[in-house]
Amino acid sequence: MLNKEKKSRENAQRIVNNSQRLFLVYIICILVDMTILNIYAEFTHSVYVESFSITIFIAIFLQLFIVLTRHAEHELSNFFGDKKSFLTKIKYFLSLWALLFFSKVLMLHGANLIFGDKLNFYGMFDGLLAFVVVILSFLFGEHVLTKIYRALETK
Repeated sequence: MLNKEKKSRENAQRIVNNSQRLFLVYIICILVDMTILNIYAEFTHSVYVESFSITIFIAIFLQLFIVLTRHAEHELSNFFGDKKSFLTKIKYFLSLWALLFFSKVLMLHGANLIFGDKLNFYGMFDGLLAFVVVILSFLFGEHVLTKIYRALETK
């Protein structure tokens, strides 16, 4: 009987629950963010990061802020719902743009408050443009990894 259970466990597929999946997703996203941030810091003059350990904390901070922004974006979408009028669509677009723009400004300000001179962005609009490019690169990198992950799902 014990031998039969052991064989069924060995032949069974591994099951990952939602908490484990979420943990893996966030760890991978943080690693992607760290990699992208270090690439920008090494190869451009627009990003300065004092050390690798600071990059870890910055990536965690920015990933948490990105998650909060996505949550707020979903709440905004739910608020406007299925309303089809042209005026409502314009209000939704402007609200979404304001949310996304001001979230980046808040991220940059929060990073400056927490990390001070250990992290700097240089360039147009006091580094805001470089910061937005880095954040968009984070999102693009995460999107590419998600596509790869989903493509491997069918294999």
